[in-house]
Amino acid sequence: MAETFTYDLISFLRVIYLRRYFILKGTFCITVLTALATLIWPETWRAEGRILVSTPKFKEKLLLVPEPFDVLTYQGIMNQDGLFLEVIHSLKWIRNAVHHLLSNPEAMRRMQDNLREKAQTLDKFQLIQNTNLPLLSELLPNDELKEEDRKFLIDTLGHLSDEELAIAHHFDLDRLDDLSVFDLRKMMKTSVAVVKETNLETVYSRMIHVSGEFDTAAGAKMLTNVWIDLFLNRAEQIVREKVEQQIHFKRQQAADLEIALVSAETALTAHRKSAQMESLKAETAAKLVKLTGMAEIRRLDTQKEEYFDLEAENQPFLTERREQSDVTTFQVTSEYEQALIPQKTRLQQEIASFQNLLAKEPNLESAVQKYQMEMKQAEAKLNAVTAQISAISAEIKNAMSLIYDHEMEIAALQRTAQQHKSALLAMRPLLEEAALLENSQGMAKYADVSAFRAIKPDKRIFPKRALMTLVGAAVSFFLFIALAFFMDIWHKVVRPEEKVDFHSESVM
Repeated sequence: MAETFTYDLISFLRVIYLRRYFILKGTFCITVLTALATLIWPETWRAEGRILVSTPKFKEKLLLVPEPFDVLTYQGIMNQDGLFLEVIHSLKWIRNAVHHLLSNPEAMRRMQDNLREKAQTLDKFQLIQNTNLPLLSELLPNDELKEEDRKFLIDTLGHLSDEELAIAHHFDLDRLDDLSVFDLRKMMKTSVAVVKETNLETVYSRMIHVSGEFDTAAGAKMLTNVWIDLFLNRAEQIVREKVEQQIHFKRQQAADLEIALVSAETALTAHRKSAQMESLKAETAAKLVKLTGMAEIRRLDTQKEEYFDLEAENQPFLTERREQSDVTTFQVTSEYEQALIPQKTRLQQEIASFQNLLAKEPNLESAVQKYQMEMKQAEAKLNAVTAQISAISAEIKNAMSLIYDHEMEIAALQRTAQQHKSALLAMRPLLEEAALLENSQGMAKYADVSAFRAIKPDKRIFPKRALMTLVGAAVSFFLFIALAFFMDIWHKVVRPEEKVDFHSESVM
């Protein structure tokens, strides 16, 4: 049976001392291999930019500009697959544009002529960098892109440095074709910090941190800035489309109101013409005079009231309210004596007087016959007048009913026309704002974002050569110490047992 043993501090140090050269040589070799691995390991550089989400004060008063998006919505726009695909397309376009400019002798000559003596001190990439955008637009071919997208890409190309143009020129087209959205999501990331978080709400920072990784520092800067520029362009397009939709909707609404107003005014004019209200009212007034001997006087009284409405922010402080009332009075005319109702009253009084006379002289036959004859004549006249009064009253009633119906219809048409006028008047500020926004296209920015573009990083994030070398040296040192103890145990325990077993078998 093998003898058991334990290590104390002295034996521990003795093993390390005896195998010190083995430990040091192994640690040195592993450290050298780690250092060489860090030298040949692909480098990764990270460029960082920021996007500030803030709404200017003047936009809060604009009615056609939609409500601003929150920071999470803008972050979602940045992480859309379509935007990543646009990044790949933009990188391909930039690479092809640089190749076209460098392979075209006529383009190189025109760029050199444009810069004159300065062109002699510049290399080919610096030559492209210092060429103005209008000349680049002329030199690059007209592809199937939209004018707005082509302008954006040329502007992006014009803002690249000579290092970035060199990297774009050396892009591998196969690698760009193989680049997927999944790969870009690992290379480009965004983050938003939480400012305050409670059970009721979560408040986020207005700053979106953007980072892009690439195997060169200039490439990381170019990738991050292209992504930021595409995001700004996409955010501006989204908000601009909403503004244009609002402008189109309000203009269409105003056009519909104008058509409705013209239709209401035309219907009002036609109804007034067909109703012939003036002649109808004149005939009714003449019949009323014939009936009563009194002329109707009708007037509209308007009461005006001015007051302050402090709650309506979009309205003027001084507001005016008007109330209109219809007042009718009657005036005695010169034809009062010949009117039917006064005649009826006189005839009734005359008949009543005859009846009184008959009652006073009932036995006088001559007087009775005379009074009865006159009373019968008066009663006949009274019946005729009463019949005329009934006929004229019926005519006046029908005419008044017809006038009332016409007036109600005219009032309804007037209200409709006034409503359309009020709606058009209320839309005037919106139409003026729409004209202002249309005139400022190309200059005004509707998106509530501004970018702090990425700069060229001065430190790579991977590999960290010094740290990895130190870690490799430390790990290898302890690994070879453990290996030294393993070898010591092997020689003291395992090898003696093998020798004893071999001796015993040979004796037998």
